[in-house]
Amino acid sequence: MYPILKLGPFVIHTYGLLVALGFLAAIILAGNRAQEFKVDRDLVFDLSFWILLASLTGARMLEIATNLSYYRLDPWRIVKIWEGGLSYFGGLAGGVLGGIFYVKHKKLSVWQMGDLVFPYIALGQAVGRIGCFFAGCCYGKICAASWAVRFDDPQALAPTGMALHPTQIYEALADFIIFLILLTVGKKREFKGQVFLLYFILYAAVRLAIEFYRGDNPAVWFGFTLYQLISVAILVSALTIYIIQWKQRRSRP
Repeated sequence: MYPILKLGPFVIHTYGLLVALGFLAAIILAGNRAQEFKVDRDLVFDLSFWILLASLTGARMLEIATNLSYYRLDPWRIVKIWEGGLSYFGGLAGGVLGGIFYVKHKKLSVWQMGDLVFPYIALGQAVGRIGCFFAGCCYGKICAASWAVRFDDPQALAPTGMALHPTQIYEALADFIIFLILLTVGKKREFKGQVFLLYFILYAAVRLAIEFYRGDNPAVWFGFTLYQLISVAILVSALTIYIIQWKQRRSRP
């Protein structure tokens, strides 16, 4: 693929560019809907700043923790986030915690803000996964299907010359579908937090399935990867809270 784009004297890392574009799109679109949720648009932009910092910190920390041997060889790689190597679950955890801290500080509803921003997080995530595809990170297992992809660029993070599952595209498509579902549900929410919780349910289910085709994450327990175990924990927790919230809403007169 194209991990690096050269525009004259400029060298651009495709992964970093697309992740940035995805995040920017999410901020702008969420800001445009702020009034619908009775939230000040400037608060959405301020919230995005704290989410960005917390997400990058969490994403990099989990990536380093799960690949210590790789980063020990060249510690300078730790700061090269533009080349790839961000764990989404680490970023999700950091972003959620950072977002909750800011929202609580401003005395706003966490559920309300979650319903506002999470459809666009899914959209930004879809764009970011295309960046993964260009960089070769998050690559799939060897595949004999007609839609298999091969990475030939020596700077790609995926094994070169092999037919692999395009897992980055699988997830980009799934994330975009999640975005559409969340937008649809958000127009007729039955309770605050419904969209917020539904994101975690849908994404955890998607990640659980796609991990079976990933070639970069080793199994750690009975054939399951670390990220599948995290997905199961998130899926069970979010689904439980969703059902409780839904029942409480239905029981109200």
